[in-house]
Amino acid sequence: MTMDFRDEDRPWLSLLTDEDRWFMQQATSGDEIDPGLRTAAELQLMSPVERMLYAQDRADWHAALPLLQTTPVREALRRLQASGNAAASRREHRIHNSFVVPGGSSQHQESVMVLDGPAGVGKSTTMRAYIAREMERYAQLRYYNMLRGRGQPLDNPDFVFRPCMYVSLRASATRVDIERQLCAQYGWPHPTNAGYMLNRLLAIAGTQIIGLDEIQFIGFAGAMGRQVHNLIRDLGNQGVRVILGGNELDWVLQEQLGMVADQSRGRWRRIDITRLPYRTKPDKEEWRHVLESVEDHLRLVNQDEPGWLSEELAEYAWGASIGGFRSLTTLIRVAAASAIDDGSERVTRRTLDEVEVEMTAQDGREERMATMAKLRDRSRMPVEE
Repeated sequence: MTMDFRDEDRPWLSLLTDEDRWFMQQATSGDEIDPGLRTAAELQLMSPVERMLYAQDRADWHAALPLLQTTPVREALRRLQASGNAAASRREHRIHNSFVVPGGSSQHQESVMVLDGPAGVGKSTTMRAYIAREMERYAQLRYYNMLRGRGQPLDNPDFVFRPCMYVSLRASATRVDIERQLCAQYGWPHPTNAGYMLNRLLAIAGTQIIGLDEIQFIGFAGAMGRQVHNLIRDLGNQGVRVILGGNELDWVLQEQLGMVADQSRGRWRRIDITRLPYRTKPDKEEWRHVLESVEDHLRLVNQDEPGWLSEELAEYAWGASIGGFRSLTTLIRVAAASAIDDGSERVTRRTLDEVEVEMTAQDGREERMATMAKLRDRSRMPVEE
């Protein structure tokens, strides 16, 4: 599907492929159209078909919660940007001279940034948002540099500009698997020599960043793992910034053998993204802001006034999700779908109680909620003189 990205204020977007413009939209604001909020009277006047379509539009909208700029996410984006800025001049040299010798080495290998943390905390969303931001920045740089005579001309039909790539790895990915997966994104799904072709494509397309997500699927131990490690190193030697994302980096490194693990630790820079805690006053204030964003995103006809979640059910929402965004999103999305389906158009504590979230948060949920309630009641007890 071809997207219309004609934007008079951002002409550089025309340099990007349809696929990359689509990725940018998905990674930043999503492509769902806000279905709007109707009154109870307006809902009542809808035909059955109109109500069915409105319910579908709202389900799509509720599932597309944008990236929440929490402290861990902001810090991760800051560190990624700082790393990118430090290498800007060297990458700018590559982008002005796209047709370099394949496999050529840069003078200094880029460090590999690794987004690490438990499942469901927003690592993939953060990586995609950063790559989308950099994709537009590189397009803007190329646009203005070409206007002053640098780089490939604007009307060169043989030049395809792909400044950033994002790949979600498949299970048991080998070096050849990753090379082929990257080549496929350039439009070469079955190259005879994937490694050589990838080097050519990186140079021709001016690729500066490659994000490899779900690295826990890579078995770094043994010969195949060492080959994947070498691929990551080789990409860095070409001046490409590699960003990795996955669960439990320590476990990944423990799976490696001897020198390979030491090489990774010598080149990889870790960025932790964690669940949001709920202990201190600043913790609770940040969680409240997260829930305010969730409230603003909901499109339910009979929902209570703002604060029903961020004030009245803040502690409950944290206990049910233990501060993880995937579980929080599941909790609210499924509850909203139930409210639409049963006609109440309103999420309550009872609605939320009926939603089962991911096992990490669901296991021990009742006991956790009971403990939090006891602690809350204890804090309200009068202190004896």
